[in-house]
Amino acid sequence: MSPRRPAAAGDDRQVAGYLRVSTRESGPTNAHKVNFQLVIDALASGTSTLFYCHCHTDLARAGTAALVLSDQTELAVGEIAQLDLRRLESLTLVACASGQPNPFVGPISVAHAAALAGVRQLVFSLWPITAAHGARFVAGLLDDLASGGTTPDYLAALHITSPLRAAPFGVMRR
Repeated sequence: MSPRRPAAAGDDRQVAGYLRVSTRESGPTNAHKVNFQLVIDALASGTSTLFYCHCHTDLARAGTAALVLSDQTELAVGEIAQLDLRRLESLTLVACASGQPNPFVGPISVAHAAALAGVRQLVFSLWPITAAHGARFVAGLLDDLASGGTTPDYLAALHITSPLRAAPFGVMRR
């Protein structure tokens, strides 16, 4: 799934072929209109989900961390933690600081909320990344998955071949 804001045009087109949630471009800001319930249903019914979007993290207000689904729609940590995501084997969050713990109150992040909701394996970003970096990661990951690879194997191989491209990403398993 990938509602997203502006990225480098070539990177955006490269990843666009992989997206599964319907989005509609609206104007020059490249903002997308997203059906909130469609996202929730896809999370609850899928076994593997990829988000390539923005993540809002405010260290001063830990409970406000959220995936930014559109200019007007966010999926907050409290909402994520209350979902039943036990069917979801894998969730990949290519979203700025989606797994960054809050140094003042501990592990409160979008990734931690997803783990509380039942997701068994998470890949997340520990700090902000550029749209181009995220697009390259997603394109490589999806190519690897299409060849029968797994997300942790792709990330491990990326750490060997391109440690700087892999550095922002971490894996959490329950």
